[in-house]
Amino acid sequence: MQDLEIIDFSGGINNEIKAHLIKENESVDLSNADVSSGSLVPFSGKVNSTDPEIPELTYQNGDRSIIRFGKEHYWTNNTEGTIESTLGYVGITPPSSIIKLSRGPIGNRFNGTRSYLIRYLSDDGFRSAPFLPENAFFYTNDINADQTERTPIQGEYPAWSQFYYVSYHHGTYLYGYNTGARVNHIGHSWELSSGITSPAVMSESHQPGHNELWVNIDNSVDTLAGSDSIIIGNIPSPNEQEASLIEIYRTIENGTNFYLLDTLSTTTGEYIDTLSDSQIQNREQLLDFLGFPPVYLLEGGQFVRKGGKFITELDEVYNIAYEDRLFETAQSDPHSVNPAHGTRFNGNITGIAEIDDSLIVFIENKKPWLKRGSKAAGNLSKRPIPSTQGCPNWRTITYANNTPLWQSYDGICGIIRQPLGQGWNIKVLTKRRYVFDSIGNWAIAHKDIYYLFYDDHCVCFDLARSIIYRRDITADYGFSTNNILYLVEGGKFYTLDSGDAQKIKYTSPDLAFSSLSMAKEFGNFHVDSDGDVDYSIWYDDKLKLGNKTMPLRNKVRSVKMPPGTPYRIKLQLESNSVIRGYKVEWDNAS
Repeated sequence: MQDLEIIDFSGGINNEIKAHLIKENESVDLSNADVSSGSLVPFSGKVNSTDPEIPELTYQNGDRSIIRFGKEHYWTNNTEGTIESTLGYVGITPPSSIIKLSRGPIGNRFNGTRSYLIRYLSDDGFRSAPFLPENAFFYTNDINADQTERTPIQGEYPAWSQFYYVSYHHGTYLYGYNTGARVNHIGHSWELSSGITSPAVMSESHQPGHNELWVNIDNSVDTLAGSDSIIIGNIPSPNEQEASLIEIYRTIENGTNFYLLDTLSTTTGEYIDTLSDSQIQNREQLLDFLGFPPVYLLEGGQFVRKGGKFITELDEVYNIAYEDRLFETAQSDPHSVNPAHGTRFNGNITGIAEIDDSLIVFIENKKPWLKRGSKAAGNLSKRPIPSTQGCPNWRTITYANNTPLWQSYDGICGIIRQPLGQGWNIKVLTKRRYVFDSIGNWAIAHKDIYYLFYDDHCVCFDLARSIIYRRDITADYGFSTNNILYLVEGGKFYTLDSGDAQKIKYTSPDLAFSSLSMAKEFGNFHVDSDGDVDYSIWYDDKLKLGNKTMPLRNKVRSVKMPPGTPYRIKLQLESNSVIRGYKVEWDNAS
């Protein structure tokens, strides 16, 4: 009597190649068994745990991408497309109503045109944008200007849409236009200077920049020229309670640079500006117009808060996806996004992963893109990766040894560096090993093992040994830290590999023994195990014995094989104990 003995199970699952072609140390199916020693050793299950109070779990609900900035955490809800933080807000809504300017006491300090803008400041030091482009405003104390709108000036950023001019009153005297002439408070007559078009009615406008529109025809002095102060009223309060201060900026006469005039409380309704041009130029200059919350987009001439998905940090620049565009925050400021700095791709973004100094941007089931640099720094580059292995479910993206892994429609994928500076390429790591029937719910890597969770089990890919097995564990989401894998299911916390031994379930290859054309006769079936073993036997794909318990005789687990002359047999073993091997006795049929 001959025998076939299997004492090495280290090959794991191979369900892609036909069962009679896989190696003897592989299996058609394998659950809950650690095969690193060659034997089948049952894994321990999960066990209840107290809340580890890890922020990545505390702020997670299975739908979020979470990053840390300083002491705070920020996350996008990738289902709803919203952005939140432990601060209670992300980004401060810029001012949306227009301040009013009026003239202070009579004098000659302020002449010409000055412009004002405001923005909000939080206790944490984050600032809003200075204005909203749909009603971006310059304010002027040009005493010759009537309050009218003029044609918008188009620009890439910011895109001004309106200028507001104001006319001034002093006492009961109107200081403004009359049809072709004006009269001041002491009765002197004035008329238009040459080259200036006369406004027909007060609602019409004149070209800005002309301060001497009128000529004194009787050599009198206009005592209303200039102003000792400018009164700023109707100062809008911020929408977010976290914005506790208001910053007012002003230019010098006919200037374009803005300087910080003052910082006010949010309850300030009116402010009087008496600061001279020489004084204000010593103040902080406004160097950028950032501060738009992520993500703010221009629609129909107005900026609208959109939120975003898949927040990812790279060198303290935070990238947030909205539909087919990827936006960047300002350096070290997750509250500030430049609406003009969106990078467009060829489809909706379905996930983002970090690799070295670049980002992998997944586009539905199309070729992923590699993005490096940024628009703000002027070194943006992007190129498609020569692969069709997309990422249909962002929750399957995780990292092992600082390398991103994810599930495509073809299997578990990783990115590898090409030789001789040829960049990156994507490899299906489970090809020719495992067939996935569907896309998993989510994934996490722990101790070089990629865990892909489904509703009723988990597929495990051991990266170090390049083997695959399954485990009967479920969870909603989890986090790996300090060599502990925490799992959360139904709001309860668990740790893995700390509970009772799980039941091993092993299904052998189709064992053909020798020539496929020759039938066999079988003797005894022996299993080397520390505990009870249930077994099932198939002859030529037909179940011969199902779910039987192998008897223990003389300290040996052994049973007589059922009668028959099959070409192939398949065996299934189940046990909560270690299985070191099995042996089947056989001979060729006569």
